[in-house]
Amino acid sequence: MNNKYKLGEMARRLDIHPQTLQRYDKKNIFKAKRTITNRRYYTDDDYKYLLPIVVANKERQKSKW
Repeated sequence: MNNKYKLGEMARRLDIHPQTLQRYDKKNIFKAKRTITNRRYYTDDDYKYLLPIVVANKERQKSKW
């Protein structure tokens, strides 16, 4: 089943700030799906796609310190 998640819900699942997902959307790194009222939403498939991206970014941030 492909559940729908609001921006904040997906951010919590990925352990990132919601603005990070908004930035990904703005910069075309990952375009969020939109509801009829233009709200962002994400699915389980999106989570599977985003997780390696988020992990790689976190690892890159760790190596800077």
